[in-house]
Amino acid sequence: NVDCVELLLSYGANEMTLDNEGRTALHYAAAHVHQQCVMALINAGVDINLQDKQGCTALHFASAADVDAKVVELLLKYEAKPGLRDRNGYNAVHYAALKGHKLALEM
Repeated sequence: NVDCVELLLSYGANEMTLDNEGRTALHYAAAHVHQQCVMALINAGVDINLQDKQGCTALHFASAADVDAKVVELLLKYEAKPGLRDRNGYNAVHYAALKGHKLALEM
């Protein structure tokens, strides 16, 4: 929830903290289509194009999960790079196509 994210950030939580997979909170917020959390993390200065250990960015996760493409649109607005490829050579367009997310493909 965005209130928890904002509270943690206000107390100095590092928005760039990585887990064992090399992911930040932004990766998870995008994967779970939490638009307000994504915005809070972007405002905090998170690296929007950070790739995890598999080469995935928040945009990869959003493209696979975001049926309405709202988080995809938000990430693109803040200069997420759709051409970044994961370790298998797939970019965000591939993820959206695989899941049949037409709106994300139209962005």
